[in-house]
Amino acid sequence: MADINTEELMKELKTLQTRVKVNDDIEKIKQLTERCINARNASNADDELNYYSEDAVLDLGQRQIKGKANIGEIARAHTPKPGSPPPATKAASFLAHPIIMVDGDKAKGRWNLFAMHCLTSTYQSLFWVQSEINAEYTRVNGEWKISYLAMAPKIGPPHPPMVATQLAH
Repeated sequence: MADINTEELMKELKTLQTRVKVNDDIEKIKQLTERCINARNASNADDELNYYSEDAVLDLGQRQIKGKANIGEIARAHTPKPGSPPPATKAASFLAHPIIMVDGDKAKGRWNLFAMHCLTSTYQSLFWVQSEINAEYTRVNGEWKISYLAMAPKIGPPHPPMVATQLAH
């Protein structure tokens, strides 16, 4: 029977525990980000805000919104009011190709976001936009939260097609 080196086994066990923890964190971050985007698709600003830390920053390129309360104001401004007619166009999006790196209670992620803009009356597709999302995450009271999210359009029209503009007026 081969000699069992307890010290080496304990070291290997610790390495495996660390790998399992990192993989578990990556899965939690994926689900957090996907739930946040799903809440945005459903125009549920309150649910969307559950995924941000209190001091989160939303970087839209031309401006940064700092703090969960201010992000909430922006999200609610883009949420149709009960009883109001639906907007002429709507976007539905999904995430793809996540690359997530975890370092203790901090993490960074990069995603591709694809958004289809359509007419709400017929759900006819108008155009697609691809954006790159760069995000930072922090663990708050044992739960992952988005602490920074930047969106940068990569592919899509420079402005909405005429049909979308005409229907909005």
